[in-house]
Amino acid sequence: MADAPALDYAVEVLYHDDHEAVQVARLATTAGTAWSAVAAFAAASTGYGAATFRLEDENGAAVVGGPAPLAWIKADEQRRPFRRVMLKRDGVDADGTFARTDVVAAAHVGLVANTINAGMSTTTLLSESIENSIQHGASKVKIYVKPQERRVVIFDDGDGIRPENIEAMAKAGASTVRDDSIQLAVGGGLEASRPDEGEERFGHLGAAWGRYGVGRFSQLNGSESRVRFVSVAKGVKKVVVFEQDMARMTHKKEIVYNSIVYDHGTIRGAQELHAVNKIVREAGEDGVGPNSFTLLTIDQVDDAFFRDWRERRDEHLALLAEKYVLHTRGPAGERARDWLRSAGVLPGDDISPAGPAKICALRVDGADLGESGMLFEDGPANRVADVATLAAARDDAERKGRVVRW
Repeated sequence: MADAPALDYAVEVLYHDDHEAVQVARLATTAGTAWSAVAAFAAASTGYGAATFRLEDENGAAVVGGPAPLAWIKADEQRRPFRRVMLKRDGVDADGTFARTDVVAAAHVGLVANTINAGMSTTTLLSESIENSIQHGASKVKIYVKPQERRVVIFDDGDGIRPENIEAMAKAGASTVRDDSIQLAVGGGLEASRPDEGEERFGHLGAAWGRYGVGRFSQLNGSESRVRFVSVAKGVKKVVVFEQDMARMTHKKEIVYNSIVYDHGTIRGAQELHAVNKIVREAGEDGVGPNSFTLLTIDQVDDAFFRDWRERRDEHLALLAEKYVLHTRGPAGERARDWLRSAGVLPGDDISPAGPAKICALRVDGADLGESGMLFEDGPANRVADVATLAAARDDAERKGRVVRW
């Protein structure tokens, strides 16, 4: 059996030329490469004196004095054979912003076409957004549905998007976390009882409950949609902006994106934070400030999404509440968790933010699913006790098959 070919490792140096355009110089890296050699290469490639600049990783940390370049590359969480450093000149404001446009992400043409054409149900689009937020440590998720603007906005106060993970954002099905705890089963089939018939049981979910996919923002209703993230990652003093145009992907059969990374303190970075606060800050709340967050804006969403939301809003809210009952903060979430404990499908010990579930405040289109889970006039909190009825009503054939009636 032939040995696998050796990887060619490299450090990519990003810098601004005389016209403030971002350029890339690539240095092949071996075990003998030192950071002094990278600095000398950067000086030779750019024409800037080595004493006038410093090298930072994409998240803003100094690389000189840390692991040697090859070891640093091999420690990359994305397992790329390269990593990037940013050249920052002393006193040059332009180096506080690194913008890259029309970047083509690696993807098979067939994958792009399938991704664009797959489509997503209303509940799936919103629930996967919530799931991503919870996986990234959010304690608060807000979703705004704006039909007049053909826009959906999702905000969370989770760990945010690190600049070095921008490339992973562009890839269909990619994940920037390796935490699948939200997808674990509750501990057995979920039995349900009619709220108006006492404890008479009439159905159960025979399969593991709570397993859903993530990372499908690109599978939107319609091919005109545009996706835009604004984010600050925990412990990183950068504002990340990421944009994808689905129409371009449709026509070019490529995954193309734009990205901008602003240092904290830059004018444009402050403007992005101000725009986020105008959308999400409510009376009595602080703004995002220096805290980590992600704001996802989906523009030009197909009208079918909003028609479906208008006609079936209560049902969609109920389905979302059912799915996130383990994670929803507030009286309604706690009542539903009590019901699950009594049904024997949830461990009896208390659930806390440090325990099995990540407790999260969840507001969707003005409905607080933790505080006001009574989404139907005579329904139980979060409709969790009527889960079999909800499962029978939904369009998802796979989930229908999990409902067993007797």
